[in-house]
Amino acid sequence: MTSNLRLSCRIKLGSEWGRKAAGVSRGGRETAGKRGRAGENDGTTDVCDDDECTVDASTQGGRLMFDVVVAVALWLIWRFRNNAIFETVKLRKDELFDDICFFSYFWISNRRKKNLSWDRWLLSPYVFFVMLLLIVHYFFYGFLFLYCSESTVNLPRNDSIKACFAYGDSFFDSGNNNYINTLLKANFPPYGKDFIGGKPTGRFTNNRTISDYIVEKLGIKDYLPAYLDPSTQDKDLLTGVCFASAGCGYDDITSKIVNVLTLSDQLEMLKEYIQKLKKIVGEEASNHIISNGVHLVSSSSNDWAISYTALPIRKLQYNVSAYANLLLDKATIFLQELYKLGARKIVIFGTPYIGAFPLAKLASTGSLRLIFGKMFNEEAQAFNNMLKPQINFLQSRLPDSTICYVDYFKISKDIFDNHLQYGFEVVDRSCCGTGLFETSILCNCLSSICHDDSKFVFFDSIHLTDKAYNIVVNRALEEIMECML
Repeated sequence: MTSNLRLSCRIKLGSEWGRKAAGVSRGGRETAGKRGRAGENDGTTDVCDDDECTVDASTQGGRLMFDVVVAVALWLIWRFRNNAIFETVKLRKDELFDDICFFSYFWISNRRKKNLSWDRWLLSPYVFFVMLLLIVHYFFYGFLFLYCSESTVNLPRNDSIKACFAYGDSFFDSGNNNYINTLLKANFPPYGKDFIGGKPTGRFTNNRTISDYIVEKLGIKDYLPAYLDPSTQDKDLLTGVCFASAGCGYDDITSKIVNVLTLSDQLEMLKEYIQKLKKIVGEEASNHIISNGVHLVSSSSNDWAISYTALPIRKLQYNVSAYANLLLDKATIFLQELYKLGARKIVIFGTPYIGAFPLAKLASTGSLRLIFGKMFNEEAQAFNNMLKPQINFLQSRLPDSTICYVDYFKISKDIFDNHLQYGFEVVDRSCCGTGLFETSILCNCLSSICHDDSKFVFFDSIHLTDKAYNIVVNRALEEIMECML
């Protein structure tokens, strides 16, 4: 620890700051030495040779020097914190260490009446113990708070995200299904009971969805409005909208079985949106909004749940690997079309840990439940394992694109397996009704509701509670930021 710290500070000594520090030491040596030999005392006990002095840390002056180092450290940490937030300057811990070494030495060497050399300063107990204190306290608490804050996520200023668009299924749908002829709706109680005004909006949860939390944490707006919602205004279009439709899959057959918007329909809606946007802000600004906005995609869960299991049309035609390949081809075509329409920042959520969903568990009982749960998860992973390398391939083929993968399977599995650590008490059933099969129209105003949904991972038998979605987004944003930065 001490050798690394000394090396870091000595590297700084060889830099511009270090040369200044050495200059201060040499320039102040003559007068400081004279004062020291003249017997002037500043309250610090010093041991002097011909050129320089050391410090007795047990004296009052020594304690004052300790306070100086702490004050300098606090000031620099606060400066680094402000630069990281307001100037989006990436933190370098070695630079912070070096600056604390230099500025503490610079301040003390100019205040002291007796000379203190740079090398002696590095060997003093102040540097070691204060740095140890900083590492334990400020980095593990202060900077973890800075970078893991749940409020907003800061991106480099030239890559700042001002708009967000969502495509896919019910994990994102903010109410588009309200305006189409389908049974898969959530525009009635108890859905939305914790949303603004306690109003059901078509979101399949008690409050906000994944896409809502993402736009909030990116500092764009409080929630992502549904494109088909007639109350969506022109100003809402400027910062993005949601095209997702609950029940949608990459496979068009999935969407047609439950009569919801296919991904092709959602692309047509995007084209219509772009034309509206051009009329509002012009073509150049419209292109900028699309290319700099982040485009969220989640659409594979229903393919496995509906087309391959509930109504096994595809299971009669494909084994798991072959169907995963089909979904991969469909996803690739969608992403390429999205790119052609101007999207450059794309985030794809993999299939979640669907074997743990209450509705999936209802399909079997006893030991068969474990078998079926494992089967669902193997299907999900078959697709996820193909999707990840395909994303890398697509990014290499699509110029100026950034395509990020969110491991929704891993995130959701961690929440289910370690639910107690996240503050959940119930994971095997949902908050609505019996907690086993109720979803969409089966979860309604006649259904009993749990007293405290914050203790439940699931709100209905498929969809997570607001609290669980919030955790998913916090974890997802870590992956997104790592990818985009």
